[in-house]
Amino acid sequence: MIGLIMRIFTWRQRAIVFVTTSLSIGTFLLLGYGFDEIVGTRPIGFVIGLVVSYPVTQMLVVRRMKKQIDKEQAAE
Repeated sequence: MIGLIMRIFTWRQRAIVFVTTSLSIGTFLLLGYGFDEIVGTRPIGFVIGLVVSYPVTQMLVVRRMKKQIDKEQAAE
């Protein structure tokens, strides 16, 4: 159990979490901003993009981390 916990905090996995989170939130905020520009509803699309990005980001991080952990376990 301790070995699994320590492997979660490798630099590669930290980078995966950081990049996935940044890209996901950035994408949704950009889509919300674009929606606001097209429709003319200033903060509404931006806020919706922010709110929707959270569960999507969590789902993506879990999937990518699971793949990474499985890949590391297969290499051992």
